[in-house]
Amino acid sequence: RRTVTDCSQLEAGINAFINPRYHRGAPWKLTLPNSMSIVRAIMRTRAMYPTERIYMWKSDMSRWYRWLLLDPAAAPYFAVQWEGRVYLDAALSFGNRGSALAAQRFVWAVVWIFRTQLSHIQGGSNSGLHCSCRSHCDCGCNCALCYIDDILGFSPSHLADFHFNSFLALAKHLGLRLSTTEGHVSPPGPVCTALGLEYNLDANTISLPKDKVVALSDLLREWLDKPKASQKELASLAGKLLNASNVLFAGRLFVNRVLATKRRAAKFSHKIYLEESFRDDIQWWLEAIQVRNGVSFLVQDATVEISLDASSNGWANGAPGIGAYHHGLHEYISVSPPPELHDLHISDLELLGHLLVARVWGSQMAHQHARILTDSECCFFLIKNGRSAHDNRLRMARLYASHQIEHDYRAEPVWLSTTDNWLADALTRTGSEKHRIIFENHCKSIGVTPKQRHISPEMFLF
Repeated sequence: RRTVTDCSQLEAGINAFINPRYHRGAPWKLTLPNSMSIVRAIMRTRAMYPTERIYMWKSDMSRWYRWLLLDPAAAPYFAVQWEGRVYLDAALSFGNRGSALAAQRFVWAVVWIFRTQLSHIQGGSNSGLHCSCRSHCDCGCNCALCYIDDILGFSPSHLADFHFNSFLALAKHLGLRLSTTEGHVSPPGPVCTALGLEYNLDANTISLPKDKVVALSDLLREWLDKPKASQKELASLAGKLLNASNVLFAGRLFVNRVLATKRRAAKFSHKIYLEESFRDDIQWWLEAIQVRNGVSFLVQDATVEISLDASSNGWANGAPGIGAYHHGLHEYISVSPPPELHDLHISDLELLGHLLVARVWGSQMAHQHARILTDSECCFFLIKNGRSAHDNRLRMARLYASHQIEHDYRAEPVWLSTTDNWLADALTRTGSEKHRIIFENHCKSIGVTPKQRHISPEMFLF
């Protein structure tokens, strides 16, 4: 049976005495692969074989922790009571930080042998044969990653079967048992499920596997009819949605209300009632995972560049101003928001500027990737990470993301210093003769008379 041991015990248990950043007294940082690690491995293999299709394969060790035995003196501290009997667990168990550290270090050794010591082609020699690195390295011709007991390989199509079979032979030679569970060992192919996500190397996308889409859809339908929920139930839902938001554009923005509800529930020992707005977000998720499951892992080349800025008092009579310049079309926005919005925080004004950019130029950017240059760190991190505790900002960010989904384009925030954002800054300060001259000089330098876009009052609504 699989044993799980509580080694945290309110930060006073065994785990508190196991430092994950040291091994035998020497610094050793434990790093586990994630989606970005997998993407980097794919791109590295593509760079090595630019004319080949790249395949991915997977192998899973069977009962990996059970291979790692405890010091016999420590066994009494891991006693397990089961059906009236007490057992001493002789192997490392789940819940013990030392188990994950030991398992990862052992599997690193196995993968290092594959990467550096096995031939990458029949009759050839591996460039990593003489590797003497004392820590993590990229030596060797073969590309592979490992996560506790999972091994992921990346190979060109014409060598993929050879690499896969070489690893299986290595595991057999070392006396290691591979998992016999369906799906745990996947032969080479352009589509592979790893760490709970499906990678399609031909389409360059990461998405939720079909079984997870079905399971999450069923769960969300249950939540649509739930009148009340506990903090534990909300935490479980939030965890699943946060994982799914990695592969759904703007998904993180629609988890915020679930997290806020979870925080509210944590204050009570009983279940709390769910608001109608909470169910609106659940409905959004239910629709999104059906039609927008999957994101590209390629870095897109930008075809549109727009500078954007806002000022809190740069307009005539000290009013706030918003300015944006489309460098491709030579069109610009230079406007002050309605009086009822004059008291908005500068970060809200900057985000309102993003919303105006979407409403003015978004419909012209179908299938394009835009760079939105901004000197607002608040807006940059909100749009990049999808996190905010401010209702106004969340509402605007959601509208901004929904507009991109509706018109099928992506607007990537790019932070730059205020000094470098002088053009958009000048458009927010028409009350200053100095800044009007800056803009006029720019027009003369490019030999074009830019067109000012009209902003209607309804464009400011959020």
